[in-house]
Amino acid sequence: MEIAAGGREAELWELAALVSAPGAASQIVHADADSPGLLHTAFVALQRVSHDLGPTIFLPGTHADVKAHAALEAMGDVTGLQAAPDSPPPPSYASLLMSGDASLYDGRLLHCGGANTFEQSAQEMGISARDGFRVLFYVTFRHADQPEAWDPARSILARYDGRLKP
Repeated sequence: MEIAAGGREAELWELAALVSAPGAASQIVHADADSPGLLHTAFVALQRVSHDLGPTIFLPGTHADVKAHAALEAMGDVTGLQAAPDSPPPPSYASLLMSGDASLYDGRLLHCGGANTFEQSAQEMGISARDGFRVLFYVTFRHADQPEAWDPARSILARYDGRLKP
């Protein structure tokens, strides 16, 4: 992560957890940053993430795909990336993780959290849905070579802006 984010001068940008409850809908496909490469994130699974917990779906190669980002901007989704109506959608990969595993990605990469269908799966299997929460600890670093920026949606308090380094 240190190398990807530009070395010891990278700035801690986010430090939080994402929680998906049973029955949660999927996120829309999105990127966390625009060009140039500004943010690098690690999602760390705090439990096994299976298909029914709504794993993160990544669209590989889209961090540098101007067409993909333009389609997302214009239409709000990436269905416009299909070459023809009968062609398959762009490739995507579900980040199925074991507890302690991590997914590392460039913030420009298109991705989304999948739907958490654990409640439905639990009912079908006759087990309690209370264990169906997907929790991902995450840490994001702002690349050291990028200009200073402040985003009010950050989880880091303004008083720590620029003060937290790896």
